[in-house]
Amino acid sequence: MDINSPAGFGLAIWLILQGRPNAFFCLLAPVCSSWVLTNTGTSQRSIAFAEGNSNLAYVRAANQMTSRTVLLAVLITALGGTFMIEQPGSSLMRYYFRMQWLFRQLPASWLFYYVGRFV
Repeated sequence: MDINSPAGFGLAIWLILQGRPNAFFCLLAPVCSSWVLTNTGTSQRSIAFAEGNSNLAYVRAANQMTSRTVLLAVLITALGGTFMIEQPGSSLMRYYFRMQWLFRQLPASWLFYYVGRFV
């Protein structure tokens, strides 16, 4: 589902509204490609300037998706649900100003989970 499109964002909101109050979980997984350290040379993202080069269309799209992810997380919380935002460990998304706002407003925390090889 593309939450950057009006239809996709509307569908995401509708699906969240279908959750049982105080008893649902949502996994949010915005695209990480422009947020990871391997892309910082092009996106010009950094800890100090997580917004990056907004002259690039894919950076603008990622910023929009992250902003909408924050809005969805607020809606989930308002309805008593629980959310998790999936990102790689090297993602700079947690430094984006709207994510920082989310962490200050809600009882949210950043969790690192390192996946190893499973046999």
